[in-house]
Amino acid sequence: MSLDTKIKLKALTAIVVDSSTLTGSFILKGSFPDATVYTKISNCSNQSVEISYDGTNINEGVPANGISPIGQVSTGGDIAALPKSTLIYMRGTAGTGNIYIITYKVVS
Repeated sequence: MSLDTKIKLKALTAIVVDSSTLTGSFILKGSFPDATVYTKISNCSNQSVEISYDGTNINEGVPANGISPIGQVSTGGDIAALPKSTLIYMRGTAGTGNIYIITYKVVS
């Protein structure tokens, strides 16, 4: 997809995680139903959280009451995306508040 081509995005249903369910080990919390070109992790809890896409390695870290945007990445005119069925694992200390993973996909 060319960078000079206008694209339309559609928001997917957010993954919402109660931070009181977190432990010191990565726990599977959801997956992307479609390939996503924009992801935002909004940690509205009082504890930091670590995100993994393979259940072993840390891919994102979001502080308490913090936001981690993963914006569009483009190479050679194409837009990179996290693939459909990407798994989301989280670990941290049990806290209070929710963690939201908001994703968008390309629809045109």
